[in-house]
Amino acid sequence: MQDKLAFVGDLILGDQPLLCGMGVYSKHKDTYREVFEGFAQWLIGQQCHLAVANFEAVLFPKIKRIGPDCSAMKTTPHVIESLQDARIRAVSLANNHSMEYGSNVYTYTRKSLEDNGIDTFGHADKPCLYTRCGRMTIGVFGFSTIPAMYGYKPDYYYVPASDYRAHDELAKRLGEARKEVDYLVAYPHWGTEFVSTPSPSQDSLAERLVACGVDLIVGSHPHVIQSVEQVGNTTVYFSVGNLVTDYPQDRIRRNLCVLIRCSNETIESEGHVFTYDSRFRIQYLSRFTIEQANRPPTSREEHAFAALKARQKVRREMVHHLLLHLPSLIRHWRIPMWMLRRLTFLVRHRKRIKENPDAVYAGPSH
Repeated sequence: MQDKLAFVGDLILGDQPLLCGMGVYSKHKDTYREVFEGFAQWLIGQQCHLAVANFEAVLFPKIKRIGPDCSAMKTTPHVIESLQDARIRAVSLANNHSMEYGSNVYTYTRKSLEDNGIDTFGHADKPCLYTRCGRMTIGVFGFSTIPAMYGYKPDYYYVPASDYRAHDELAKRLGEARKEVDYLVAYPHWGTEFVSTPSPSQDSLAERLVACGVDLIVGSHPHVIQSVEQVGNTTVYFSVGNLVTDYPQDRIRRNLCVLIRCSNETIESEGHVFTYDSRFRIQYLSRFTIEQANRPPTSREEHAFAALKARQKVRREMVHHLLLHLPSLIRHWRIPMWMLRRLTFLVRHRKRIKENPDAVYAGPSH
């Protein structure tokens, strides 16, 4: 009888725009088995048969050209076999990059995963995954507070961070799910990229989720580990980071896996720290303790300033990384062209982005 479940963060399995030709997809076009082998062996050792992840990529039948304007965030259905082997058999599509190429590609990604034995959830029409753990029914409720890329209308379950009517509808749907399960996990895609402290909107929404009867919260999107706290009787992992991505920074490579154990009608959770090497092979580091991530509260102004500084730091680091790989950068000439378009967009909309960091997802499009 399955009595353990694992929850991890983002699976960014395609090359990111700045790393097209150098990222996860480009190094593992034929199989991702090498990427997930270490994680799969750890799950086997834990006797855990199901891992849940956030699928922050899109599937295409074939990728003809490599470049930030034509292949960013893409991979092909061959990745599904590696996910199955790694026991990642349920994924949320409630994230901003799942709409990277529009609704038809979202539908193709969803269908390809489901037709090959990967359960999907976090959709507008199906936000909740139901599974068994020991003698208990577990619900995993996926949604995103982050808008879709390039102004697309989300097919995933989108709950704007500041839209309280949407929060009321979320509460209603969570209440419906709560009636069907013994234990309810909220799996939100929320927060601010690269910022290690939760935003005030994450704090307030976490309290709302707990009031709706959520037993555990496992968040993603910031790409770094955020604090782990108790809100009432609910453990909140505000962000567990990325299980797989092509970011080179050590702090972004570090991520959490949340393991829950079901026994005698009780459930306990614990965190474990992973990283990955230069070929994106996942490696176990250590057990995680909540004391490692305590934090003081922040105001909206303080968080906005932290977000600005964090993004600026990442941009400087990525430029430095590209200069260290200048031959690859020259070979993939579309990257500098994309960088110029991106810089133009950031300068033109700097005031809007300063007021609302989510505005960065509006462009430039492919």
